[in-house]
Amino acid sequence: MTQPAPSTPLIALEGVVLDTETTGLDASMARLVQIAALRITGEAIAFDDGFDSLVDPGSAIPPSSTAVHGITDDAVRGAPSAADILPRIDRFIGGAVVIGHSIAFDMAILAKEADRAALDWHAPPTLDIRPLAKAVAPTLAGYGLDHLCQWLGIEIRHTAMGDADTTARVYAALLPRLRVAGIRTLAEAQTACRKIDGREAAAAGRPEEIAAAEPRRLEEESVERIDSYPYRHRVEEVMSAPPVRLPAGLVLRDAVDMLIEKKVSSVFVDGPAGAPEGERVGIVTECDALRCLHAKGAAALDMPLAEIASSPVHAVRRDSFLYRAIGRMDRLGTRHLAVTDESGEIVGAVTTRNLLRHRATTAMVLGDEIGTGEDEAALGAAWAKVPMMAYRLTAEGVDARQTAAVISSEIRMLTRRAAEIGARRMREAGQGEATVPYAVLVLGSAGRGESLLSADQDNAIVYESGEASSPEDRWFETLGTHIADILDRVGVPYCQGGVMAKNRAWRQSAADWQQTVDHWITRQHTPRTC
Repeated sequence: MTQPAPSTPLIALEGVVLDTETTGLDASMARLVQIAALRITGEAIAFDDGFDSLVDPGSAIPPSSTAVHGITDDAVRGAPSAADILPRIDRFIGGAVVIGHSIAFDMAILAKEADRAALDWHAPPTLDIRPLAKAVAPTLAGYGLDHLCQWLGIEIRHTAMGDADTTARVYAALLPRLRVAGIRTLAEAQTACRKIDGREAAAAGRPEEIAAAEPRRLEEESVERIDSYPYRHRVEEVMSAPPVRLPAGLVLRDAVDMLIEKKVSSVFVDGPAGAPEGERVGIVTECDALRCLHAKGAAALDMPLAEIASSPVHAVRRDSFLYRAIGRMDRLGTRHLAVTDESGEIVGAVTTRNLLRHRATTAMVLGDEIGTGEDEAALGAAWAKVPMMAYRLTAEGVDARQTAAVISSEIRMLTRRAAEIGARRMREAGQGEATVPYAVLVLGSAGRGESLLSADQDNAIVYESGEASSPEDRWFETLGTHIADILDRVGVPYCQGGVMAKNRAWRQSAADWQQTVDHWITRQHTPRTC
C-alpha cells in the first residue's frame, strides 16, 4: 500500500491504531508481550479487521508489569516471538498511518525488537492522539488515555486490544474537534503534533527532541514529473465537431458508410422522442460494427442501429480540462465520450485518437475520482491529490493562473458531487426529491476560476419558485446544510462570511434572487450624500 499524501484529509485517512504491552517502561530494555491493532478510515473503525497476539518476550515478566496489563509468564508461554510477529504486523500496517497514544514508545519498542532480531524495520508515519488532544483542548487536567476517555465519555480496558479499541474511539471523537481547530489534513495533524512536542521538549530542556519536532519539507527529487498538457488544454480544443448523428431507424450499413465518409470512429444514434431520457441518444463505434460483423457476418449490415447502439452515452463538458476526459475514459473503460455544451446538448466527440498528442501514459495525478466519490472518505482521498498536482504543475513552469483554474474546476466538481450525495441522503432519509428545478452555484474565487489551495467554500442555490420558510425552501435548506457539511469534512471549510446555501441569504427563488441582484446594483449606483 502506498503511504498517504500529506494533503490527505483526516476524514479519508487510512490508519492502523496500534498498542503494545511490554515488560517495562524503558523502551531500550523492555520486551514486547502483546501487540494489537485495528484499521480505521476517518471515523469508521473496522472492529472486524484487527490484529491481536501475545508475544513471548524470552524473559520473565516483572510482577509490577503484570499488575498493569494482567499478562503472566504462563500466558505467553508458547506464544510467537517478536521475530515472528514483526513481519506480520508490518504487512498488516502496509502503507497506513499508525495512530496511537504516546505512539513514540510503541514505535521504539518495535524498532528495538527488530534490531534484536536483525530484521529490516521501516518506521511508518504516525499520529499521536495525546498532542492532538492538547491542540484542541489545551486546558484539560491531563492527557493520559484515562483522562481523554473521561473527557470524551469513553470506556477504557487496559489490554493491548482494549487500548487499541479505546484509542481508535478517542481518535474518531477528536476528528470533528480537529476540523473546528483548522486541523484537517495529515500534514496539519503531524505539524500540530510536532509543535506540541516541540513546546514540551523546550519547556523540559530536551534539545534533541526540539530538533526532531522541526517541520519536514517535501524533497523535490521525490516528485514525479507530470505531463502538464491535459491541465492546460480543454476538451473543446481537441474534440471532433460537429457530431455525426443518425436516426435510430437506419441500419448498420448506413453507419459504416458514415464512419468511412466522415473519417470518424463513432456515430451518435438519435432514439425516438418519447424514449426515456437516457435512451434518447445512443452511440455506435467502429468496434461495435466489427463485433456485429464478426458475430453475424454480412447479415449484420441490415441490423437496425437501435439494436446496436449503446446507451446512456457517457459525456464530458466541452469546457472541461483534458485530464477530466482522460480520467473518465480510464474509469469507464471506454475510448469514446460525447462532448456537451452548457445545456447538455451534444456538440462533438472526443476519443483516444484525439488525446494521443498529450501522451496519456505519463503521470496524471487527477482523474475522475471526485466526480464519482460515494462518500466523504472517497472525496477526501481524491481531493488530497490536488495540492500535489499544483506542486507538480508549478515545477513544470505552468502559469499560476492556469493552475488556479484547475483547482477551481475541482472545487466546482466537488461541490456538485456534495450536492448529489446530499440529495441522495435526503431520499434515503425519506425527505423526497426537490419539487422544483434548481441549480447549485459556486461563487467566489472558485466560481471565477481563480481559487488557491486554501480556499473555503462559497456556494448558493437558486430554485424555480417558493417563498422563505416554504416547503421548497426548507428542502433546499437541508440540502444546503448537507453540501456545507460534506465539503467541510472533505477539506473545504465553512465560509467564515456565511456564503453558503444553508443560509437563507444564499438560498432563494429565482424571483427573490432577481430582487437581490437588482438591490445590489441599485445600491452601488445610488448617489451618497453627507
